[in-house]
Amino acid sequence: MITEALDAACCKLEEIGKRPFWRMVQLFVARIFRGGGDADAEGLDLGIGLVLTLLAIPGGFVSILLLNKYGTFLQWLRGQTNVDPLLVALPDEYFFIVLSMTVTGAVAVWRWDAIFPDRRDYMNLVPLPISTRTIFFANLVAVLFLVGLVAADVNAASCILFPMVVGATQTKFLFFVKFAVVHAIGVLLASVFAFFAVFSIIGLLMAVLPPRAFRRFSSYFRGVVVICLVALLCSSFAVPTLLRRVPAPRWAFLVPSCWFLGLCQSLRGRAGPMLVELSKLALPGLAVVVGVALCAYAVSYQRHFVRIVAGSHTLLVVAWTVLLTNIILIRFRKIPFTCTLPLFKQHSFVTLLSCCFGFLLYAMSTPEFESSALAEPVRMLSLAPAALVMWYIPHHLAKSANEIERRLIFEESPTQTIEALRLSA
Repeated sequence: MITEALDAACCKLEEIGKRPFWRMVQLFVARIFRGGGDADAEGLDLGIGLVLTLLAIPGGFVSILLLNKYGTFLQWLRGQTNVDPLLVALPDEYFFIVLSMTVTGAVAVWRWDAIFPDRRDYMNLVPLPISTRTIFFANLVAVLFLVGLVAADVNAASCILFPMVVGATQTKFLFFVKFAVVHAIGVLLASVFAFFAVFSIIGLLMAVLPPRAFRRFSSYFRGVVVICLVALLCSSFAVPTLLRRVPAPRWAFLVPSCWFLGLCQSLRGRAGPMLVELSKLALPGLAVVVGVALCAYAVSYQRHFVRIVAGSHTLLVVAWTVLLTNIILIRFRKIPFTCTLPLFKQHSFVTLLSCCFGFLLYAMSTPEFESSALAEPVRMLSLAPAALVMWYIPHHLAKSANEIERRLIFEESPTQTIEALRLSA
């Protein structure tokens, strides 16, 4: 019974995974991990398993090193009795919050070029029968999945090992559970905040700067973000001590890691007045960063993906439309529905076949030409000779026509049954 239910669920998930939207999500997830951006095509390409393993190592390694600090026997040798583990764990809690923010932010900086769809994605995906809105939401779901996966992976080891180390001296298992839950909430929210903070910076820069300027200064922006992340990691040596002072420094309200430390201590009921005030900024700050990131993502997507070839596409379509309209209007004199239908002539069938052939040629050649011009914009120059010929033929025919053939007939005058010869004149 259970096996059949599991098989049915697996088949259902497999069927859902084959749908175009979820295939797109899988494509973007693989692209983000394995790379594929224009500027990052030659970067380091690591497997997903290896990347996730490397991200989980720092938190687990640091947790094991803290056994020396929280061991009961070592505390006895140091003469430390009646130790409050929650008070002792405050600096380490702050360190894990900063560590999660630094590692997650570093991942966002590392995959900077692979987060947003680029020119190659446009060439591969837009010709498919998939709307740009579907591509937008598929990439957004892939980014959200990446955020959750990285946040969980970076903090997986510390969410288990660190509470075990801190609770080693406690006799109640409930202490471990409460400490682990609060610790997980703090570091996971901090990781999400860091990722979306970097994501917001990317989106805002892409929304403000022209594409060429963004690509040119992208490396400098990355360097600045990395310096900020390293400075945040180094703050773990001094900030916890400063927060214990009375009064605490007011600049702590500008440091997001202090917000999440205050949130953890408030959930444990061990926060002072300063940490209580800092905790009130954690969730609103996270909501603001996520909102800014999503808005910047929408604007950047519209500007850098949907309009990747706006000038090439607009020029091509307008040129073809104008030229084909001129060709169709050759010898056009009578306005439809106001004049009698023209009589069938011997060359009418040839004209009809020519129009059908021209339509097929236009429908089949335009996407191919636009795709090749997207890869090499210089090929747009090859449109000039064809456009010149298509313009000259109607222009020459119109110029050689007499005055009567140039007039448009809006309403035909009735044919006179009897026409006077006027011989007396």
